[in-house]
Amino acid sequence: MTIRSRSVLSVFAVGLVVSGLTLPAHAAVPSKRPVTPAPPTRRAALADHDGNRIADGLDRRLARGTARHDVVVTFADRASVASARAAVGRSNVSTTFSLIDGFAATLTDGQIRSLAHRPGVLRVEQDFAVHALDDAANDDFGITSARTSFGATGAGTKICIPDSGVALGHEQLDSKGPIPWLDLIGSKANPYDDMGHGTVVASIALGDGVGAGPIAGRMKGVAPDAALAAVKVLDSTGYGDDSLAVQGVQWCAAKPSVDVI
Repeated sequence: MTIRSRSVLSVFAVGLVVSGLTLPAHAAVPSKRPVTPAPPTRRAALADHDGNRIADGLDRRLARGTARHDVVVTFADRASVASARAAVGRSNVSTTFSLIDGFAATLTDGQIRSLAHRPGVLRVEQDFAVHALDDAANDDFGITSARTSFGATGAGTKICIPDSGVALGHEQLDSKGPIPWLDLIGSKANPYDDMGHGTVVASIALGDGVGAGPIAGRMKGVAPDAALAAVKVLDSTGYGDDSLAVQGVQWCAAKPSVDVI
């Protein structure tokens, strides 16, 4: 695996962990005394505090005695992946990843505990739900200054977005088609977005600033001259599986023309 692919997945994984938490609301009224934020109401899905190579969230599920679990298993090398697939039974493995050394599978409690003790296994974790966050964009990223000082517009760059899809009819994106596209949710041949988050992300990243609305110019993206590719990994409610998100990232990374994910 290249350093580039590890970096991409590391950044993406941080986003998944954050999106998997329910964070407390922040008080709107200033306080004279420091306020210690309440902890998240749900632990990060990837934490492994006891170091047993089973994610803590999955550990709790095993303790409840659920019969079978959808999991993602990661390994130190490709040879360990192959031997582990044979050990758990290839029919139980739904997807073997190409960008990272690992696979998605449906396994029993005993298979999971056995896998965690195999040489080369890094982590067994639940194939948890990931979802879109509707966070506002920051006005102070220095985008205008970067364009003015360095002429940085994204020209010659392609950005690939694994999200809820993309609506190419949106006024900020209607100059971007046709685009490379993959639908891992509905298998549709043409780009669409039945949730909206992917379109927002694409507009922030590379919206062209052209449209009929009075504020279209102010909505210009960070890299308005960049090209776009998209893969749908979230459904109409904004949710999807961790394993689909990984497949979306690796689809982007496999394209030689893609510079940013």
